[in-house]
Amino acid sequence: MKNVFSLILIALSVGVIFMYIMPEYSSLSALRTTKASYESALASAKQLQSVRDTLLNSYNSISDTDKANLAKMIPSAFDPVKLVSDISTDAAQYGMTINQVKISDAASVSSNGSRTSVTSASTASTYQTMQISFTTTGTYASFTKFLKDMESSIQLLDLQKLGITSSRLASTNASTNTSANATPQLQFDVAFNTYTTQ
Repeated sequence: MKNVFSLILIALSVGVIFMYIMPEYSSLSALRTTKASYESALASAKQLQSVRDTLLNSYNSISDTDKANLAKMIPSAFDPVKLVSDISTDAAQYGMTINQVKISDAASVSSNGSRTSVTSASTASTYQTMQISFTTTGTYASFTKFLKDMESSIQLLDLQKLGITSSRLASTNASTNTSANATPQLQFDVAFNTYTTQ
């Protein structure tokens, strides 16, 4: 009789284990897994917050003047009228006039023979690239000075194409039209890329 009673108790114990304890243990294991996921997400969030705070502090340490210069270097919107006006003003200092101005999306311009853009494919979605091309006529010395002004321009201008052809001989002496007194005039075909944040 005692043996039968012991067997019954053992059977009841096994039943309790399978019917109650095992499901509860499975639930506990699932809760532990969920907790670990939440803790991992919380740690990632804290890390991102730390990075954000570091970047924000770095940005706040930039002076207002430097921020304004950065905004001019790569503006948030493309202003073709202002850009053409600025280039024309610089060219006029050296007795040159820009002509045949064309403005287009750089992505639609063939890159044959042109220099690689400073923006890479990985930043294509961050920046919009526009191309301005034009012709101008003047002496080689005047053009090199003009080009140096373009290189030091606050707005980022990336030279893509430069073509030079003979234009004419402009006499430097109105009374004597000889090649000895003439200044060689050259025609320059120029294309720049400029960038804006999207």
